[in-house]
Amino acid sequence: DALRAQAEKFGFGDSLSVPMRVTPSTLPAELNMPQLAQSSIGQFDVRVTPLQMAMVAAGVANDGAVMKPYLVQSVIGSDLSVIETTDPQELSQAVTPDVAAQLTRMMEAVVTDGSGTRAQIDGVAVAGKSGTAQHGEGRKPHAWFISFAPADDPQIAVAERLAPGPVGRRGRGGAEPGESHQGDPAPEESSPQGRRSGSPATQHEHGVEPGERHRRGGGQVEPGRFETGQHQGG
Repeated sequence: DALRAQAEKFGFGDSLSVPMRVTPSTLPAELNMPQLAQSSIGQFDVRVTPLQMAMVAAGVANDGAVMKPYLVQSVIGSDLSVIETTDPQELSQAVTPDVAAQLTRMMEAVVTDGSGTRAQIDGVAVAGKSGTAQHGEGRKPHAWFISFAPADDPQIAVAERLAPGPVGRRGRGGAEPGESHQGDPAPEESSPQGRRSGSPATQHEHGVEPGERHRRGGGQVEPGRFETGQHQGG
């Protein structure tokens, strides 16, 4: 169906390696109409990884082009000669540049006037979207936030998950960006960096900052810990 086809363009269902195996993000099969409606806003049995959501954010930032993530940019020998390099590959054109531009404007509004105001950075236009992942009866939901910046010339994209998430000021299960409380574990994060000529990647304990984004070239994303979040909600 249309929902599944669109999700697959962003990488859902792909068995990627970076070179370690990446847990595929999934949509449930054989949906009835109520389940389709729930899945369309990320609920029901939708399961996603932080890497997948970083790819979504980076795809929007990259004029709709989703790049294949990779961990190793190059292998260098003891004499500092380059033994092997990774050639950036485009996975798909998930949306048109025009649709990507519209999504960017809407995500900017989330940060300037919506649920993501705590993601604001002085002098930098930030595009973002908050979310809530319900994952069991009586269990605190996970808080999500994806973003990229600068919105008008993207250099980095981020997917952050706070599990369990505190209850936000708007009464929803997830937190606003920057909202936390003592005892919460550190968020998981994956970030594809978006420069047309990049720099070496840097890995962090809970996520990543990769090196480059090309409209038809680079765009690497390093994995953090690939745990799935169920019932991803807006």
